[in-house]
Amino acid sequence: MPFLSTPGLRIHFEQGGTGSTVLVLVHGNVGSWRWWQPIIENPPAGVTVYAPEIRGYGDSEHTATGYTIEQFANDLLTFVDAMGLNKFFLGGHSLGGAVAMQFALHNQHRVHALLLIATAPAEGMLYLAEDSRLIFGMNMRENRYVQLFTKMFNLDRAFYSRALTMITPRLDHSTPLFQSLVTDAVRTSPVALKGSIGSLITWNISGLLPGLALPVTVISGEKDTVVKRDALERMVAALPAATFEIWKGVGHAPQLEDPERFSRVLSAILSSELIAARDEITEKKTPGTQATIGRAGLLSKIRNWIIEKLK
Repeated sequence: MPFLSTPGLRIHFEQGGTGSTVLVLVHGNVGSWRWWQPIIENPPAGVTVYAPEIRGYGDSEHTATGYTIEQFANDLLTFVDAMGLNKFFLGGHSLGGAVAMQFALHNQHRVHALLLIATAPAEGMLYLAEDSRLIFGMNMRENRYVQLFTKMFNLDRAFYSRALTMITPRLDHSTPLFQSLVTDAVRTSPVALKGSIGSLITWNISGLLPGLALPVTVISGEKDTVVKRDALERMVAALPAATFEIWKGVGHAPQLEDPERFSRVLSAILSSELIAARDEITEKKTPGTQATIGRAGLLSKIRNWIIEKLK
């Protein structure tokens, strides 16, 4: 159980594989590194995978404050700097997708490509504050009712077991892995949960997406009841080089509900061809501006290449 101690935060992370290609994965709300466990245990050849846990989650330090997407992105920067990770692929699930986008906006030179899985959309999730929207597969009225009983009768595990079962319809809920996911959800700091949801409601970077000159792959589950698909469609349309996949029969955790397909997608995204294309864009940037020479053509080439590889 490795830890990284920094001046402001003690970060727990897990690592798998050995190789020069580096992949950093960020988990979602009430999550932990275990949402990446199949990839950590069986990473693509030649790839080193790091899965740091967000503050307040898993075994990372449960601080009194700092539960915003912006701070999570700053924590990620602290982690990769301390680990000496200069350039890498970056993936995020759910809340972790928002963290990955926030990080990439300010550190594009550090990221080869983004992989966003059942991600929070770039416009945020204002609908989490509305009565009709689902949180953990339940509407807010039911959610408040269940949480009240959870507090009264110490039924945290039953609540999270039901919630995670509802949002992952294709996952085998009888496995030790699923039970570990429930355990980690129960351990989430209440302050972290409240802060993360509040940040998702107010966070919005949709106006900055045209400047995100990275290859981006967005994967959504057909049966995802947490993230609104139309919000993802607007996000993908605004990104210069994004591909969007909807996986049939899958809910809010494509990487766990269809791990074999996820592994294939990763292998395609981590290809050296994509690294070369991404670096070509970086090298052709005009100094001191966001403009690029032939940028539109290069991004289109990357988009088409990813679509072909993921067929």
